[in-house]
Amino acid sequence: MKIFQEKEISQPAFTLVEIIIVIGIFVGLVSATIANYRTGSHQSQLRLAAQELATNIRLAQSYAIGSKDFVDPNGSDHTSQSPQGGWGVYASLDNPNYYQIVVDLDNDHVVDKSFRQINLPNNVVIDQIEDNSGTVNAGIVFFKPPEPQTFINGQAGNQITFTLKDQVGATTSQVIVNFFGLVEVKQNE
Repeated sequence: MKIFQEKEISQPAFTLVEIIIVIGIFVGLVSATIANYRTGSHQSQLRLAAQELATNIRLAQSYAIGSKDFVDPNGSDHTSQSPQGGWGVYASLDNPNYYQIVVDLDNDHVVDKSFRQINLPNNVVIDQIEDNSGTVNAGIVFFKPPEPQTFINGQAGNQITFTLKDQVGATTSQVIVNFFGLVEVKQNE
């Protein structure tokens, strides 16, 4: 006579199919997270570049309001000059990876000297420049002291739009300067 009977105890466990399904779901979630992170990273670089361009346009404007003297960083004598035509920002589609803060020393609304070159982040370029006449190859915004009066591509009463593009995500941002010198950034998703 058996005092104790042995019972078959079945312990719950996962089957091989269930484990493979869980691993597949996990891999899918990780892949989606990484893809989302990369997309977000490119969009934040584009936003940052557009905000930096707007900030540099406002910086040129404040230099004009303050009648800041220009000291040529590449000049040998480093004497300062008062830019009669003011301070500005210049961008060209010929060099879409950077733009420059510039001065107009003789009030002819043409770039005389470059003060600083600002490089755009990797994969962000100046994609398009438009003023009142349409699409142009280069754009320049000058702020003539002391008001400052705004000149866009040599004209008062003009507006300009710089379109920056993220080459990876194909998204764009626009920096718009109107004839009053107001700067606006538009994010295009």
